Amino acid sequence: MIARRVLGGVLALLLLTGTTACTASASGGGASGAPPSASAATAPAPTGIRLLGPDEPVPFDGESVSVVVEVTGADGPISGADVTFTVVSGPAAFPGRFEVSTTDETGVTAALMLTPTGPGEVVLRVASGALASTVTVTIAP
Repeated sequence: MIARRVLGGVLALLLLTGTTACTASASGGGASGAPPSASAATAPAPTGIRLLGPDEPVPFDGESVSVVVEVTGADGPISGADVTFTVVSGPAAFPGRFEVSTTDETGVTAALMLTPTGPGEVVLRVASGALASTVTVTIAP
């Protein structure tokens, strides 16, 4: 189980190569607090968000959990989409209360710093553009 989790973290890091992943501050936006640049507005509209991993319960062992998702549009995966991850409910949190990352050329991105505080079901809101979806990650005892 731990080897799978480590492999999942490595996979998430490999998928993020060449993309920007960061923990955003509560003020949002760039240095001016402005919304993302106009180039984000010209990207295709997301129509689907799918959880890729973890696909089974992860052990509660004090380690961060990587949550990997795929963002798709009408014509397939969306590259360069900003994705915001927030905890809706459950025993976990992100440093700074949320995490933002950008999809790679295959439409995949990850939140790398979900920190469980105990076992249970963690419901996350995953949003890109006007589309928001919820995904569930299980933290095993």
